[in-house]
Amino acid sequence: GRDERMSTLPGTGGAGTPVAGTRRPAAGRPRAARVRRVRGGVLRLVRRRPAGLAAGAALLLPSAAVAVADFPWESWFTDGLGLVALATGAALVVAALGGRRPDWVDPA
Repeated sequence: GRDERMSTLPGTGGAGTPVAGTRRPAAGRPRAARVRRVRGGVLRLVRRRPAGLAAGAALLLPSAAVAVADFPWESWFTDGLGLVALATGAALVVAALGGRRPDWVDPA
C-alpha cells in the first residue's frame, strides 16, 4: 500500500521519513538559496581588492562613528547592527590590504 510506495522514494526510509544525510534541493528552500547568493557575492567582493577596500571603508567609517559618538536615535539594535557592520568592514579592509595568500605551502 501507501507505506510501500513511500519507502521506495529516493531519500526516504520507511513510511516516507527522510533518511539522514539527504537534503531537499535549494529550490525547495528559498531562504537557503538567498543566503548562498549573498555569500557568493561577498566572496566575489573580497577577491576584487579595490572593490573590497571601497566597500569595507564604506562600512567601517560610518559604523565607527556610530560606535564612538552618542546619537539621540541610537538603540540596542543600532548598536548591534553597527558592530556587525564595523566587523564586516574591518574584515573587508584587511582582506583587501592583505591580498590573496595560498591555502597551503609545501615545506621544502
